[in-house]
Amino acid sequence: MDFQFIEYVTAERPQYPNTLRIDSSGSAHAEQRFSGAMNSLGDIGYFESKLSRADVGELSLLVQDERFHRAPDDAGKLLPGASHRIVRVQEQSAAIEKTIQWEKTPEPVLARLFGALDRSLDRVRSSPIRVLRVQLTAVNVDRQGSLSAVLTLTNPGPKPVRVRSPLAMGAGSGSGLQIEAWPDRAGVRAEDVVRAPVMRVENQTQLAEPAVIDLPPGQFYAYRVYASPQWRTREPHQVRLRYSGPTVASVEAELVGEAYTPVTQVAVP
Repeated sequence: MDFQFIEYVTAERPQYPNTLRIDSSGSAHAEQRFSGAMNSLGDIGYFESKLSRADVGELSLLVQDERFHRAPDDAGKLLPGASHRIVRVQEQSAAIEKTIQWEKTPEPVLARLFGALDRSLDRVRSSPIRVLRVQLTAVNVDRQGSLSAVLTLTNPGPKPVRVRSPLAMGAGSGSGLQIEAWPDRAGVRAEDVVRAPVMRVENQTQLAEPAVIDLPPGQFYAYRVYASPQWRTREPHQVRLRYSGPTVASVEAELVGEAYTPVTQVAVP
């Protein structure tokens, strides 16, 4: 295994890059700052695992391939804020870095490497260490179109994690909590998506709560959230909530990242 480590950065949202680092022994560490995929569990945080020798061997062969070394990339060509992927390989005597625009079809050797790294990332993400999971349940829309739901913050890992309390994330246009919804049917277009900031948050215990809260392993906090989306049609919708935490680490050391809850369905009467 000729590489010392491989670092894989996926920056679908550049302000919240996800990073996977794998060393030659197979030790793998991931920091997930963005969970925007539709099939995501809504997890952000830190994950650790050990990859198999077969997994490491596949990666080693791909990064040793001369076609990888010669493959053109988009370094220096990205527009500010553009989504992208980066793979960095540290070898014994050299370092190689490739940057690819998110929407661009990469060279075949890079596509194979990205595929192998994505599979490795999926395996690592099955082993949470310090993680925040966000979920949206009990979603209801009344006849006036107002939406209410229960937002749950859970720590599925074995170590405590510090996170920003929804009560401290503001309300209205400046809120770090936003509802996204679209009709539950085929052929949905981008303009069919409705976005609305959370206007009010209540914690279920009705007790005072600091701006940054500590989530012990296996524990959760639940909140009632309210929003007033401007529905364009009255039909069943798919709904999810965006939880936007800080983009950089603060003195409170709360988790950095943006998480989306898994999609759920709601009737819009």
